Amino acid sequence: YSPQNITYRIIESPKGGVLARNCLPMKEGDVFTQNEINEGTIKYYKTIAGSSDEFILRAGDYSGATLQDQIRMNVVIQ
Repeated sequence: YSPQNITYRIIESPKGGVLARNCLPMKEGDVFTQNEINEGTIKYYKTIAGSSDEFILRAGDYSGATLQDQIRMNVVIQ
């Protein structure tokens, strides 16, 4: 698989920040690719005080197949 064929769907948004594509906020249900991550198009922005955050993704591919397990992403804010 190439990076543009690996997709991530936002299942649960971060509570203390926001995921953004080209500085535009994303919401639950939005999809982005591994290639967008690699290119720096997808970023996390902290919006409230705190030292950590988390959000949940589901990975898939271009054919629509998805991993059954969700991916919990933990963010440590320094």
